[in-house]
Amino acid sequence: MTKVMLLQSHAPTVNYTPPLGLAYLGAMLEQVGCEVRILDASAPYASYTLRELVVECVALRPDLIGIGIMIPWAQYSYQLIGELHRAVDVPIVAGGPHPTQLPEEALNHHADIVVRGEGEYAIQDLVRWLQGDARLEDIAGLSYRADGKIRHNPSRTLIQDLNALPFPAKHLFVREHYVKAAPEINKFRTLISSRGCPFGCTYCSKPVFGTAVRMRSAASVLMEMESLMETYGMRSFNFVDDLFTVNKRRVIEFCDTILEKKLKINWKCIARLNTVDAELLAKMKRAGCVGINYGVESGSAETLRRARRGYTVEQAEAALKMTYDAGIPCQANFMYGFPWETPEHIEQTIHFIKKIELFVEMIPAGGILEPTPGTALYEEYKDEYRFQGWWLKRRLPTKPSERATVPFFERVFFVFHNLDNNFFDYSPAMKKAIRKAGCTVGNIRLLHYARRLTKNALLLRILWAMLYTVVLVSRSTYRVSPRLEGILMSPVLKLAERYQEREWC
Repeated sequence: MTKVMLLQSHAPTVNYTPPLGLAYLGAMLEQVGCEVRILDASAPYASYTLRELVVECVALRPDLIGIGIMIPWAQYSYQLIGELHRAVDVPIVAGGPHPTQLPEEALNHHADIVVRGEGEYAIQDLVRWLQGDARLEDIAGLSYRADGKIRHNPSRTLIQDLNALPFPAKHLFVREHYVKAAPEINKFRTLISSRGCPFGCTYCSKPVFGTAVRMRSAASVLMEMESLMETYGMRSFNFVDDLFTVNKRRVIEFCDTILEKKLKINWKCIARLNTVDAELLAKMKRAGCVGINYGVESGSAETLRRARRGYTVEQAEAALKMTYDAGIPCQANFMYGFPWETPEHIEQTIHFIKKIELFVEMIPAGGILEPTPGTALYEEYKDEYRFQGWWLKRRLPTKPSERATVPFFERVFFVFHNLDNNFFDYSPAMKKAIRKAGCTVGNIRLLHYARRLTKNALLLRILWAMLYTVVLVSRSTYRVSPRLEGILMSPVLKLAERYQEREWC
């Protein structure tokens, strides 16, 4: 029996939910009779050192090792691949968005094979190759070395029938790496009902799923949800499609099926502001939608236009209000620091954030622009600002097993450290404007946390003041000593983790 180890390396951030990409690969491997194991070193309660992760992998005596890579943890993945290269003599396969975009980079960091694009059928072909039933040069979508040169096989066509794929094999993950308290089982609630996004935002890269939208049937999606209900006892789900509402008719069919079956469930999704209307939102609400994640990105008309968002500031405000009126809580994401932006653009975004605060439940604590390879924005500005390969220039922790320390104030207020990357050579005035936007977002987030605990106006202000004081202490201490901040905020973080358990309910 062919043995396959699938890995997610250490990462600078915690990966709270099992990666669906690896889960789909695991299911496809089981389908052809492989013995499969998945280890996610970035899971919240995984505690592997780099060496321990390698030892675990070697102990399985795998015939093939697969590693998924995205930009944020590319260095960590390459570090792991390097250690595995020295420890085992089996093919190491890299896949995912980053090696799809830059296959030569992964091969130059000791990966033996790169799977470009969707990997479900490619991984089955690789098993057949290992068993002597296929030739490497005949497998579409692969990059590898042959005769000392890098060879790129023709690209693999996108999977058209998503219904034919087995459900993600979430049972292959170590449950204890994600779940300590009972409510956290909802970390297994993620699913995807479509692939691809037809829009062309200048900062967004879609190297794996592409722009051609392919959708699962409502029946297939409901079958997976019912399977999760039976296996994990959950009634709450989270769709991570690039754009769940890309096809109104399909969403209505999905909602109607839930209503016909009288399923007592709730669910969240990602939507685009110009793909919803009052009729659709009302139907989604009736069918159990309890949250929509919108990428608003900016309150500047020029930035929305140049980023090719396809809607105006006024349309964005109207859609957020429409969602609020429908009774669906929503999250609004913003992005700061586009290369053409000035402090005036950021002020426009701050003004817009304050204007729509009533309509949104939460604004994430970050969003400072990072140029992603393969995007129009990256290609347009890479020579001017010389940020090629920036993802390889970050300094890893001394011990590879240690995640980058995230101070308390960045967890609950705003992720300011991304401003240090300074990809677009921001002026002092621009940095000041972005910090001001961060403080605006941070204050709104603190109010959100306080509102979760009380509706009393007086207690709300008191709680907000207490949280803000803790944020100030965290920021001030971190400037003096990150280690001291970690020690001082440790009790507060434990309380925050208990609070977060409630978020999974």
